[in-house]
Amino acid sequence: MNNVVRTSYTSPSVMFDGGSIIGKIGFSSTTTSSDKEPGAVYSYVDFGNEANSGGLGFNAFDYIGGEIGASTEGNVFVNGQLGQAVHGGVSFGFDGIGLSAGFNIENTSYDFEIKAGWGTIVFWYLAPYLGGAVY
Repeated sequence: MNNVVRTSYTSPSVMFDGGSIIGKIGFSSTTTSSDKEPGAVYSYVDFGNEANSGGLGFNAFDYIGGEIGASTEGNVFVNGQLGQAVHGGVSFGFDGIGLSAGFNIENTSYDFEIKAGWGTIVFWYLAPYLGGAVY
């Protein structure tokens, strides 16, 4: 197992961010550099402009990979990658529950993310009990 140190810079292209109450939806791009290539099983730390994260990952022949980790924003996440081009992830934490999907071109990933904030989640859960119908 080796340890990979990464730095990442994320810039939202089009993003509505309603915070941890409402959630967010949009597109972003992230450029990442690392000190070495990950091994078959690896640990990592990522120093980013939005949050820092760390965790464990696996890499099978540079074709299938996955990571599980936690961020300084209070989220835990699972990410997966198929080939060098397609990836996706699921997150759960202080700012809600989210899904992301995207593609890579060299060291830049382009992502679509949707995250339901806790206020939105509570509203959808309680609305039928409060006399409203949510479809």
